[in-house]
Amino acid sequence: MAKTINKEYLNLQRKTIITVFGDVKQAFQKENARREEAGEPPLRQPGREAVRKFIKRLNKFHVLVARLGQEQAMKRMRPTNKGLEVLRPLERVEMDEWKVDLLTKLGESQLLQMFNPDELEKMGLLDRMKRWWMCAAIDCRTNCYLGLTLTANPKTSSALKCLRMVTSDKGQFADAVGALAPWSMFGTPETLFVDNGSAFKAAPFTNACLDLGITKVQTVAGAPSMRGQAEGGFSTLGTTLLPRLSGRTFGDVVEKANHPAEKRACLSIDDFVFALVRWIVDVYHNMPQEALGGRTPLQQWEADLAEGNHPLMPAPSQRRKRIAFGLPLQRVLQKDGIRVLNVHYQSPELAKHYLDKGNIPLNIRWFDENIGSVEVEIDGVWEEVHSKSDIFANVDATTWAATRRAMRAKDAKRKEWEEDVVARTIADIEALNAERKAAYKIIDHEWTKERFAAVEKEAMASFEVVAPRQKTADSPDGYGSSVVPVEPAKPVRTKPADTSSVSEHDTNTWKFRD
Repeated sequence: MAKTINKEYLNLQRKTIITVFGDVKQAFQKENARREEAGEPPLRQPGREAVRKFIKRLNKFHVLVARLGQEQAMKRMRPTNKGLEVLRPLERVEMDEWKVDLLTKLGESQLLQMFNPDELEKMGLLDRMKRWWMCAAIDCRTNCYLGLTLTANPKTSSALKCLRMVTSDKGQFADAVGALAPWSMFGTPETLFVDNGSAFKAAPFTNACLDLGITKVQTVAGAPSMRGQAEGGFSTLGTTLLPRLSGRTFGDVVEKANHPAEKRACLSIDDFVFALVRWIVDVYHNMPQEALGGRTPLQQWEADLAEGNHPLMPAPSQRRKRIAFGLPLQRVLQKDGIRVLNVHYQSPELAKHYLDKGNIPLNIRWFDENIGSVEVEIDGVWEEVHSKSDIFANVDATTWAATRRAMRAKDAKRKEWEEDVVARTIADIEALNAERKAAYKIIDHEWTKERFAAVEKEAMASFEVVAPRQKTADSPDGYGSSVVPVEPAKPVRTKPADTSSVSEHDTNTWKFRD
C-alpha cells in the first residue's frame, strides 16, 4: 500500500484519493495473483478508509512539494510571524502590475482623438475592445493607494507615470469624478518594492528613484508574497469592484467557463476610470481592515498625521519632479535660446551663456505634463527656463501635439499662427477633455524618446507661433488680412490755467493728440 501511494499519489499528476484507492486495489489484486501462483497466502486488501488515513498521515510539506512543486509548496508553507512592521507612512511602498479582468470598448472613447493613427497603433489602442494593465502603488503603513496608471501594455513610461502620481496630490482626480472623500495622500517613498518586470528594471525608472532619493528594492522573481500589500489590493479590487461591472473576464478559461464577456462589454475607458477612482477614494479607503486594527486606510493616514507621525522625506518640488521624470534631451543653444517641440525657451541666464560660449549643446529635462518650462543644465547647475510665450504654461505635451494637428488640418499651407489663435485652439482641446479629465490623466501617454522624435519632426514642419498682429476686417474675397501702420502719437505738454490749485504731479502730466 505504501509503495503504491508513494508512486501514484506523490507526483505532479495530482490524483485524488479515490483514484489512488483504485490503484491500490489493482496493485493488491496483481500481488495476490502472483502469491497464488507461488503458493503463498494472499494479502488482505485495505479499504478506502485505510488508504485515506495513510495519506493524511504523510508529511504535509513533502506532499505539497511532490504534488505542486517546491516553489508553490514554499509559498503555502512559509512560516510567518507578525508580518511587516512599518512605523510611518511612505516608509515602505509596493508597486506592481496587474492585467485587469475587464473588457472596455475603445471605439466609444473620444480620448482617442488626441492621438494620430500611428500613435494609437504603437500604444496598442486600435483594438475594438481592450483589457488594460494597471500599475499601482500602495503604502504599506496605511494601505492607501498612492498611484494608479492604465496602459495597454506594461512599459517604463507607465511605471514612471505611476511614481509621479505617488509624489503628487491627487485631489484633481477625486474632484474630476465627484468623489466624496479626499485623495490627498502623496509624498516621497523611503523604500519602493517592485518586482523584476522590465519596466521597473529599466534605467529611466532607476534613475528617477535615485534623483528623488528613493531606495528601490527588486524582490525575488516569482515571489508575489514579497509584495503582499500590492497583491492584496489587486485581489480586493477583483472581488469587490469588477463583479459589479459589465464585461468582466476571469483569470483563466476554467474560471471564465462560458461567460460571454465580449457580448457584455459596454463600458468605455472613461466609464471604467470613473468607477475605478470612485471605488478607490470612496469605498476602499473607507473600508475597515483587520490589518489596521479596524481602522480604514483613510483613518489610519489621518491618524498618523494628527499624531505627528509624518513621512520621513518631504514631497519633491515641481522642479525636482521635472528633473527626475523629465525626458533627457540635448539642444544646441542659439541666439534666441533653445527650441523643444517647436516651443521657444529663453532666459537671462541662457542669453549670458550664449555670449560666453556661443552655439554649444546643452542637456535638457523636458516634462510632458507641463511644457511651459524646461530644465537646462548650465555649467553643471540646473536652471528653470520658461517658454517665451505664456500660452504654454501648464499645457501638457499631448494637448500641444493635438493642437498642432488641428491647426495644420485647418490650413496646411499656413506657416505662421498668432498666439491668440493658438491659445484659443488649446483651450478648445482642453475643453474637449474636461469631462474625461481623470481618464486623460491616468492613461499612460507613452512619451518615450521615439514618440518625442516623431512628434517633434511633425511640429517643426513650417509652423511658427508669432505675436498677435493688429488686423482690419477680412477682405471681401475672404483671403488674407491687412496690417495697417499707425503713426506714433506725439506728446504735447500743457500747463493748467491756475497753477496755484494744482499739485506738482498734475503740472507734469502728459497728454496725447488723437
